[in-house]
Amino acid sequence: NRSTGKTPFQVVYGRSLNHVVDLSLVPGAGEHAPATRVAIEYMCDVYSQVKLKFQERYETYKSLVDRSRLDVNFEVGQQVWVYLRPERCPVGTYSKLSPTKYDLFHISRRLGTNAYLFELPEDWQISPIFNVSGLFPYSGDIDSLKTTFFQPRENDAEQDQTRHSPGSNSPPQVPPLGIS
Repeated sequence: NRSTGKTPFQVVYGRSLNHVVDLSLVPGAGEHAPATRVAIEYMCDVYSQVKLKFQERYETYKSLVDRSRLDVNFEVGQQVWVYLRPERCPVGTYSKLSPTKYDLFHISRRLGTNAYLFELPEDWQISPIFNVSGLFPYSGDIDSLKTTFFQPRENDAEQDQTRHSPGSNSPPQVPPLGIS
């Protein structure tokens, strides 16, 4: 502990906790006492058992996590959506209403198994390296993504007339919530 300069064990019991290191050779004696040798072997056995348990648990947890893991591989030159988390944006440029998936970018280079390098606009001022978790594949036509305000054969006035009964000046009837 920083304030007392002693371990909690020293504060309670007035001495340091014995450890396997404390059972090492005594200078000048040359050999371990038989009880020391037994204690060292016991502690080595305990450490190896604990290590095996940790490895078993690690394999169990890894298999559970790997079930839901998706193996996503992108090719160099492929177009992908880039997802920018708020912490990646320069200070003062992010707001709740800003888009999270930005324009399509071509992959310049693959770095390892899950990182990709992009050529971003110079005014972005962020690292051009993205993890695979922040990339979303795109397959299709870029023109189909652009918003148009006029769609053929759609007219708000015509849609409103279909909701009203003919010749009626009353507002359209809206069903109460929860009723289909």
